[in-house]
Amino acid sequence: MVKRRSNGGFTAVIDLLASNRFAIYLLIAIAAASLMGVVIPQRYISIPEPVYQEKYTTGLLGVLGALGIFNIFYTIWYRALIALFLVSLALCSYRGLVRLFRLRREVQGAGFERLRELGRASQKLSVSADEKQILAAFRDFGRMRRRADDRGEFLFFEGGTWSRFGPYVIHAAVLLVALGGLVGNLFGVDGSVNLAEGGDSSDKIWLTRGGTEYDLGFAIRCLDFEIEYYEGTKQPKDYKSHLQIVDDGRAVREKVIEVNDPLKYGGFTIYQSSYGLLGYRAKIRAEDSQTGRTYEFTASLGDRFKLGDTGYSFTFVNAQENYQNAGPALNLEVEAPDGTKQSVWIFKESPEFDRLRGGRFVFSYVGEDEVYYTGLSVARNPGLPLVWAGCLVLFVGLIVSFAAAHRWAAVRVEGNRAIVVYNASKYRDAWQKRFDEAVEAISKGKSG
Repeated sequence: MVKRRSNGGFTAVIDLLASNRFAIYLLIAIAAASLMGVVIPQRYISIPEPVYQEKYTTGLLGVLGALGIFNIFYTIWYRALIALFLVSLALCSYRGLVRLFRLRREVQGAGFERLRELGRASQKLSVSADEKQILAAFRDFGRMRRRADDRGEFLFFEGGTWSRFGPYVIHAAVLLVALGGLVGNLFGVDGSVNLAEGGDSSDKIWLTRGGTEYDLGFAIRCLDFEIEYYEGTKQPKDYKSHLQIVDDGRAVREKVIEVNDPLKYGGFTIYQSSYGLLGYRAKIRAEDSQTGRTYEFTASLGDRFKLGDTGYSFTFVNAQENYQNAGPALNLEVEAPDGTKQSVWIFKESPEFDRLRGGRFVFSYVGEDEVYYTGLSVARNPGLPLVWAGCLVLFVGLIVSFAAAHRWAAVRVEGNRAIVVYNASKYRDAWQKRFDEAVEAISKGKSG
């Protein structure tokens, strides 16, 4: 005789996963792990190693590192917790819906005596009202249908059946949000890039997690950066970046971004996250001693400029904070039309110094402009639409759950006597009061 293999173990696993208690335990575990990820510095936000060494002993540091505590949100076990929670909540919802539909079918198909067993309150009373007055008295309990069992016909009122689905709509919302979070965790991109103002561009970002480069497939260019300070201070009030998107060699998008006003392109969101002082650009003036014409330039080291159509040019080759104790100075290499070159030093504190040289062009060091870089955070979260959908479904679920109650009432009239019964899924005190008012109305022959 061949024995069938028992599926008791599989059933036990399904029963465990479909348990509300197990789902709650998983949710608590996820919350605890998430709290650790907030409290304990995470490696993906570039925390220096000495920070960990100061806070933890070598042994504890090794244990926590092995468990992935310093990178919680991207560990296999954290993702597994979320996946298990999704499965558990789905099974809980499925079993709950099965029970709900079973109860709904039972109520809609039950005879009057079974309804009395299912009801919260039942009364026998003398009736002074006609059928029209009974309908008016119980109209708040929902639409009326005539039903019959082996003892005859009775009136059945039911309304708000959809409100019983509210908790499961909320379950669906939580599933969408959790699934969106898992999708974003698995397939999302989060990185950063620093670009100097004035046209610096990059088609790659530095990933926050993993510390590797990621090719965007398009380039981000910083055309300009603007910072505004509070009056009389160096405290930044606002800062903005004028960005341009270059895709396949063409400028396809342009926007000035600031904090909380990002640029979106190709599924990526580009945020203004930081800024910094990169250096200075020297402001240089050149005066043509023959024509009196002046030229002004803002130059970085290595920049070369032509001086109109005179054939002269110069290159900014060096800068010193205190050249030969004469203060800030710039070194220029001036090239004449015949190709000869001359090294020229100009001083910030002595703007007329170069006139002593006697060349055609007199150069002066006017000042400098600060050169900033903009720090951009670049992210793509493919799970975000699911999260937003979950928020919308959650709002609908809350309305469905709390806007109304599933309630029903049944009335059987036999001669001048009647039996009435009702039930309500929630707000039971209010519906008990409404039931009592309806009973009083039909016992006194009122319309309710």
